Parts: sequence; structure tokens; C-alpha cells
Amino acid sequence: MHNATDISRHDDEEEHQEYDSSNDEEDLVYTAAQILAGNLDKKLHSFAGVVSNGINTKQQEDLGELRGRAVLGIFNLGDEIQEGNDDSRNNTNGVERNWAERAKLGLVSNGSLFTDSFKGQGDGKSDEPPMWKILRQPIISMAHVCIANSLVERALHRDKEAVKELLYKKGRQHIFRSLELWSCNPSGLLALANLTRMGIMDDSIASYFDTKPSTSDSYDKIVRQRMQQSMEQYMAAAKCAAVVRSYGMEKLFGEEKLESPDELFLVETIVLDLAAQVDLPDEESSEDDNDHDDDTNTCKDPSNKEDEQYGQSKVISTASYMAALLASTLGHHDLAQEALAAFGDDVTRIHPAVWDAAANLGQCSNIDYSSMDNNFNHVASKEEELIDSNLSTTGAFTPSIFREAIPEEMARILRYAFRPDAPYWEQSGYDRGVYYSFWHDYHQTTMCDGNDQTSKVIVQNVVEDVIISYLLPRVRAVVGEEQLSNLAGFEWWVHTRPHGANLGHQLHFDTDEALLEQDQVVSFPICATVLYLNGDDHAVHGQNHKFGSTVLFDQTPYCNKNAERAWISTPRPRSFLVFPGNLLHGVLPCAPASAVKQNKNNRKRKSIKAETDESQMSLSNGSISNGTHDKPHRLTFMVNFWARNIPEKLKKRKLYGPSGPLPPKTRRHCWTSDLLNGNAYPSPRSIPNKTALELPYRMGILLCIEPAWERLNQNEEKDGANSNNKNSITTKRAPAEVPKSGINQRFFVKNAPDYFHSTLFEK
Repeated sequence: MHNATDISRHDDEEEHQEYDSSNDEEDLVYTAAQILAGNLDKKLHSFAGVVSNGINTKQQEDLGELRGRAVLGIFNLGDEIQEGNDDSRNNTNGVERNWAERAKLGLVSNGSLFTDSFKGQGDGKSDEPPMWKILRQPIISMAHVCIANSLVERALHRDKEAVKELLYKKGRQHIFRSLELWSCNPSGLLALANLTRMGIMDDSIASYFDTKPSTSDSYDKIVRQRMQQSMEQYMAAAKCAAVVRSYGMEKLFGEEKLESPDELFLVETIVLDLAAQVDLPDEESSEDDNDHDDDTNTCKDPSNKEDEQYGQSKVISTASYMAALLASTLGHHDLAQEALAAFGDDVTRIHPAVWDAAANLGQCSNIDYSSMDNNFNHVASKEEELIDSNLSTTGAFTPSIFREAIPEEMARILRYAFRPDAPYWEQSGYDRGVYYSFWHDYHQTTMCDGNDQTSKVIVQNVVEDVIISYLLPRVRAVVGEEQLSNLAGFEWWVHTRPHGANLGHQLHFDTDEALLEQDQVVSFPICATVLYLNGDDHAVHGQNHKFGSTVLFDQTPYCNKNAERAWISTPRPRSFLVFPGNLLHGVLPCAPASAVKQNKNNRKRKSIKAETDESQMSLSNGSISNGTHDKPHRLTFMVNFWARNIPEKLKKRKLYGPSGPLPPKTRRHCWTSDLLNGNAYPSPRSIPNKTALELPYRMGILLCIEPAWERLNQNEEKDGANSNNKNSITTKRAPAEVPKSGINQRFFVKNAPDYFHSTLFEK
């Protein structure tokens, strides 16, 4: 069996000797497949080209790099990109070559999926080269992908910019080399699309996609071009994955079924598992049978497994979802629907009108705010023509927005305390992605000053001062005194997102997370609020940047139908959003102003050469600095007001957990010092408990869109290849699964509206 080809020469006594690459080429291919399958992990250092360089073989991301380098080593390709030098033959600047278009051409060129070497070599099975020869270059291509993914993963966890940039550069080169070898490599295209999208957010990545800039190119134009480019790459990855999976299944179960267990192993490992990322059936053998050190380990014959046991391609799932997300953000809703067809019937998406309104609202005239003299009348605006102001929400009151809700001086303090390079983010573990908030009890005391009795509240820092003095009175104006008569306290937290972070924020309900986890009881705050500390009014690099809009749906977890209406709140500096605490809400991805309503018939990517301006920004205009590359950040401060004391129900309350206490002022939690504003809060002090009637305020109306959701019916069976090509694979495939976590922002869902109720109980 080729699975065990000359493995005996890698026994323990000779483990550290270089592998003899003079072996028969066929044997090398099968050995390379075994390496990528993980069957030789404990013998990787015996192969040429594998140098540890501090790599930890116990780390999965490093293990992928070792496997890839071992494969390159046995084919004498270990030094091909070893030094990370640009090779003009590989066209590694990545600008001139349209990889997505090249992949599409590869799908239809003479029916060839793999390399140029075998195009047009006959139509019948008997004329096909042996499988080891067909898959030789795809195996090498996958080795480059393994290395690239490892390098990028390592770069994400490095702090030094020089190290990050070197790792990204090498990773990018391996991706390009992978696609040079196999233009239809689904995993390679997915890796490229991910890196292109990440370049939207990280200049250390993006700098390797663009040559020196034309200073006239705007930052928004750069973001738009990268979003467009990434979308096309995701779509190409999904299409290639569909064809590659169909090819693999045909070789395992179709009319062209392979007979050799060795060839079946190659197809299952390289084509299905690694390239298309198909979930393979679980092996029924014991753990002893799977011992990678067993020299008698032979190729498993996958032909006795049913077709249905093989899962759908994860590349299709991820790439289709991301393509739909970027297409919707850019306003290409027909392309988004095309991408969503991969998920079959009963797909419900946020209506295109909502996407377009969120993208265009920042370009419309601002909502006409006016001083209301403490009533709920409002001055007419252009946006108002789109809504019926007499409609009532599913919640207890209509969502409302206040402009200039806090003084600029207070906003400046908060912006500084939560600037991108502030110690808060690292010390609180923000990047863990675990929800946490800080709880404050609400205690009113009555104090006598002569004949006057004054209601006051104790505050200990600027956060509590902002909430009590400025936010709570506005909440009272919307919710009413009766609803807040039993106010027990509030929890607060903050979010930051760099401009161009195009995933948005997942649709969700605000609940008592601890009670839900402990007792499976769902409870909601009286109201939820968002204070925008910066927004679209701020000019950065001479331009007004677009930030993601908050979207609210007239939908609670117990609705038996999808919401008919959605409200959109565009970030404005110091604006304050108040809405019922049981409504579904989230943040749509931000599209640059120039990205919206482009000519939809022109979908071809245009190459650009640009980089961002690194001019300094100041806190005075609401912008915030991010290390050496100054970029605008979307900074929001959330406060939920509760009718019960949440910490009382917590079995174990902890720092940086749900409704946790504010950390003590120590070196480990030095960020809390920024909330004291110097000596402004030397000790807890009392402030007047202001009511809505005592405060002038400017309240505006939110843009309301109907309908809020659109259900898509995909009735036509989609094939992964061109049905007009006699050599194409046209086998039916089951719908891909919508990603269950990670990138899934719940903008496109199945089984709505029941799906949203079920998300409350997801771990």
C-alpha cells in the first residue's frame, strides 16, 4: 500500500535523517498525502525542509506549517519561498492578477479542475492520467495553504509590527504560490479572501497588497475596493469548492468510481478533506487503529461509506456567507442572493431596503433635532416621510434618539479612557470575546438643605456621573417615571471597532446572561441604551467616515412572525439611543460612503494602488489614535437599566464577568484611574438626581423601514459546475449549513423567527 511507502526507513534510529527525495515520484505523492493527513506527525523532522525555528509542534497552527514544509521538502521545494522574497514569476504583488477570475476560468477550461498539465487529455476515464499524477500539484498547492494559514495565525498573536508584517508577507506569498499551482484550490481562495478582508482592518496586511499610493485615492475608496475584491474571491472559493466536492464524490460513488484504495485515499484526503473541507465520516475503528506511529497503517477504503455520511463543504458554507455579507454591505443584493442560494430553501435575510437605508443614511441630511420643551412632538424631516409616526412597537415604547446627550468635556474623558491603545482593553481581556459588564446599584437618598429636600445619588467616577446626570433623565423622558419607579441598578460596558471592520455585530437580545445560564430563565432590562462617543460627523484624514449603523427590529423572542419594521440609528458624536430592552438588535457592517449605489452592472474588480494617510488625529474632534496608524474607531458605551438587582442572583460573581463589580484601582487594573478624571472623584460623592423636566434635551426620530426581512425561495437546484460542459460534474448536493458561530452575525438565517428564540439558549 502506498500509505506505508518506505515508512520503515523513518524508524526511531534514523528519525532525524533527511528523507531521501530520490524515491519514485508516485511514492512521494502518496507520502506527501500521508503527511498532510497528519499520519506522520511524529516523524516530521525527518523530512527535508523542516526546520523548527522555535515552532512548537504541539501547537496546531505550527503543526500545519511543519506538515506543509515537509511536503515541500520531499519534492525539493523547501527553499522556494523560504526567504520571503518577491518572485516576479509568481506575480506576488497580487494586484495585477485577478485570482477570482482566474479560478472561474479554470472551472470551464476543457473541464479541467486541477493543473494546466492535463487539459485536453481525452474525454474518457481510460484516457485520464493516474490519480497520483493528477493530484501532485494540488498536493503541493495544499502544502502552501497549510503554511500560509499557520503564518497568518501566528501573526495575529504577535505584538511587534515588524514580526507581524514579515509573517503576513510570507503567508501572502504562499497563498499566491498555492493558486499559481492550482487556480481552483478552494482552501487557497478562501485563505486569500480572508486575508484580503483582513487587509480592510489591518494596514500591516494591506500594505502587502498595494504598491506605493496615489495620494488622491481616498481611504474609503481603498476600503470599498478591498471589500469588492474580497467578495469576488469568496464567491470564487464557494464555486470552486462545489465543483471540487462534486468531483470527489463522483470518484468515490459515481459512474467514474475509483477502484484502488490508494487512489480513493488520495481523493478523500486531498480533494474532500483538505481542499473542500468536507466533514468526513467518523471512523469506526478504535483509537489503536488510528495510531499514527503504526508502520502497518494502510489506506482506508472510503468506498464502503454512504454518500450521505459525508458532510457539506465548510468552504462553501464560510465563503457563501461572507460573500453574501460583503455583497449586502456594498448594495449588490442580487449577488448576495446568488451566494445565499448555497443554503437552500427557507433562507430569510435582512431586507435589502434596510441595508441600503443604513448605508445611505449617513449621506442624507441629518435628522432634524430640535429643542422639544419637554414634550414628544418633533420637527418634520426628510426621513420622517418614510415612516408612520403613529405606529407602536412590540415593546413598551418607541425607540428614540437624543443628540448631544452629554457635554463634550465628559465625552472627551470617556474617549480617552477607552481609546484603542488604552490599558482597559488588555486588562479586561476584551479580545477574549467573552461577555462582561459592570454593575452599579441605584440608591437614592433624600437630603435636607434648610427647608428644601433634595433627592441625590452617590457616584464614584465619571461613568456613573454620566449615567446618573445625563443618560438617566433622558431615559425617564422616553420610558416614563412609572416604569423606572422600581429601578434597582444598571450595567454598562463598551465596544470598539476600527473603521472597515466589516462584520458588524451579531443580532441578539439583551438578557440576564447569568440567570439564563444558571436557571434557563429569560429576563430583559427595562430599556437598553447606546451612547455613541464618536460617529459619522467626525472628519478623519479630511473625510467623513461611515460607521456601522445600529439596527433594531420590532421583534421579541416570543414573536411568531418576523418583524415587519426595523429602525436604523446612525452613529453621531454624543448621540444617545434608547429602546425597549426586549427587542432584537445588532450592528450592520459599515460601508464607505463611496461604496454604495455603484453601477451594479460593473462587477469587475479594478486594481488600485493606495495606502492610508497617517496624519495625527486629536481627541478634541472625537477621533482616537491607534498606534502608528491613526484610524477612526467606532466607540460605543452601552447601559442597560434593570428593575431587579442582578448580582443578587449570581452564584459566583467575578471580575470581568456579567454584571461584575468595578475592579479596584491597582496596577493590574490601572485603567480605572482614567475614570476618576484626576481628582474630580477623590471619594464617593452625591449629585442631584435630575428629572427629565429639569433638563433641556434634543430628541429626534429614527428612520423606520418596512419590510424588515425578506424570505428567499431557492427552488432551482444549483449545480457546482457549468452544465453546458460535457466534462463538468453535475451531481446534486445538499444545501450547505449556515455557519453556526464565529462569522454568523444572524443577518441571514433559516427557520426564522423561531431561530432567534433558540439563540437565547446557545452556549
